[in-house]
Amino acid sequence: MRFIRKLIAKRKLQRLAKIITRKTDLRTELSSDSSPKQEALDEYLYICIESDDISELMLEFNLNKDSLKEIYNDLILMSLGQWVKGQYVALSTLYNYEALGFYLVAKNSGIENSSIGETLYDYWYGNITKLDLAGLLNA
Repeated sequence: MRFIRKLIAKRKLQRLAKIITRKTDLRTELSSDSSPKQEALDEYLYICIESDDISELMLEFNLNKDSLKEIYNDLILMSLGQWVKGQYVALSTLYNYEALGFYLVAKNSGIENSSIGETLYDYWYGNITKLDLAGLLNA
């Protein structure tokens, strides 16, 4: 049952990612209190929070929905606001236990944003495995 729940969530997250990353008219975005992109991002974050793996990290690092939104913005500033192999990296990192865990530990360890961004990009591109990502934190 858990597998089916995760599969449904991933499909929904992919649909939301397409809405969030869609080009929009800036006037429309700024004029409304709640834009479709903002609503989609909020829904995306709630799905992340409901994930057992991500909620575990959120408890461990004392995070909330606003923290996830700040992480998303930070990932965008690290140049991870791009599609790689069908995944929008900044959003996918929020729903991936290993990637988000790497980000959180790396940030708390004082690793530079450029190094974090490069490593996450390599992970999503397939140059680094989950095991390698975990190993980088222990090195």
